[in-house]
Amino acid sequence: MEEKLSVLLVDQDLMTASVMKQFIVAVPGFYVAGISTSLPHICVTLQKNQIDLVVFEPLGLAENIAEVVGRIHRISPMTAFIVVSSKADQFSVRQALSLGALDYVLKPFSFERFRRALYICQDRKKLLSTLPKICMQNTIDEVIVAQRERLFF
Repeated sequence: MEEKLSVLLVDQDLMTASVMKQFIVAVPGFYVAGISTSLPHICVTLQKNQIDLVVFEPLGLAENIAEVVGRIHRISPMTAFIVVSSKADQFSVRQALSLGALDYVLKPFSFERFRRALYICQDRKKLLSTLPKICMQNTIDEVIVAQRERLFF
């Protein structure tokens, strides 16, 4: 049986968080480990639980996206993140992707689009799990090429 990926949802709007939770439980291989509405709560949750993916809306948080991502990665460096936002400006998208977001999903979003974002995370985790303990350059190159190919499906 395949391991399920744990997801932490972060959104000030509990209705949106509820919709995302319903979407996540409808996708095989994922479960919601918690819902947070603030950076301190995100940090506590990450310290107490192994979280594979943080899905967050940066608008409701007092901190900027760089601070949120920095705190997530200081506590849990291997945790991936997806930004879900109504901000469609170039700066916000570029910033999120530059900081390592696996995806940037614009609100309002469809189930299919949200599911695709989750599958990007699942595919990446599977791909990275294929790395041997000691990597040769060709193995690293294959993983990088495979990761890029999966982004442009």
